[in-house]
Amino acid sequence: MSTQSIPWGPVRSTLTEKFSFGDIKQIVGYGDLDMSRLAHLEQKPQNGASKSQLLSEIDRQVGEMDDKRRSASVSICCEEMMRRKPEVIEELERVLSRVGWKFSGTALICLVPRCAGMG
Repeated sequence: MSTQSIPWGPVRSTLTEKFSFGDIKQIVGYGDLDMSRLAHLEQKPQNGASKSQLLSEIDRQVGEMDDKRRSASVSICCEEMMRRKPEVIEELERVLSRVGWKFSGTALICLVPRCAGMG
């Protein structure tokens, strides 16, 4: 039986709401995404990429990861988000608790049986 990876969706929603296009690219870079696949996405006054387009490519890469790598990547993104904006801690705690995860310090732990063995 496979373990559940840390969910990307709730983290993504906070990232989208609280961070700029440029910040998002930097934050996910720490999480071991292939930045060459994001390089063409630039925000410009005209004909630039939207935040939605950037997040769609990030979603694609996160979706291609195995559970272990996805969990590590999402965890690193959370850590970087909290480091840059400590006020997002409460929001991350709120959205992650809805899907059975909580913080213990800066580490995410699963509260439901389907995640046994993760932490």
